[in-house]
Amino acid sequence: AGIYFMVMQFINGPSLKDEFKALRQQGRGFSLKAISRIFLALGSAIDYAHRHRMVHRDLKPGNIMINENGQVLLTDFGITRLLDGTRYTATGAMLGTPAYMSPEQSRGAKVDGRSDIYTLGVILYELVTGKVPFEAPTPVGVLMQHVGQPLPPPRLINATLPRPVEDVIVKALQKSPDDRYQSAGELAQALRDAVGLQPGDTLNKNP
Repeated sequence: AGIYFMVMQFINGPSLKDEFKALRQQGRGFSLKAISRIFLALGSAIDYAHRHRMVHRDLKPGNIMINENGQVLLTDFGITRLLDGTRYTATGAMLGTPAYMSPEQSRGAKVDGRSDIYTLGVILYELVTGKVPFEAPTPVGVLMQHVGQPLPPPRLINATLPRPVEDVIVKALQKSPDDRYQSAGELAQALRDAVGLQPGDTLNKNP
């Protein structure tokens, strides 16, 4: 019998989590334009996955890599589920990272691509405020807040945040999937418009 193996690209660069942590230690953060560029790249990658009927289900800053050329790469599709219900996981247990899970995922309900949209909203919230929207002493407590707790307005934490950007975050983090952006690209476009990023701007330009 042969030996099965998987070949994966080596990414020479930090994760978004590492990059954000380093900036925070310097008393800084990503500029809104830099965040918008990141989300344009993420939107393209996630829409591609959704078109191929895959829901990531574990998006988080640690799974988003930035290579030496500034290119944003999405990794760790280890708990991906096909939209037809096929699992790519070993068990039927609830999977994901509580701080970034959508209300429907937190309930253990059926999810579609709009669950990933909610998670993008959590990541965006964290990048502009420095913290995730819901925190609790236990993972179950966090999940319960995703399901039933009103969203703390981002501008209560970061008063300098432009209101149009807050509006984008609030829409992405609606409890009902029908009330969110319906695609990652739609979210990324709304953020670009709110920030004022020009269509010609690229990831390789400085913030």
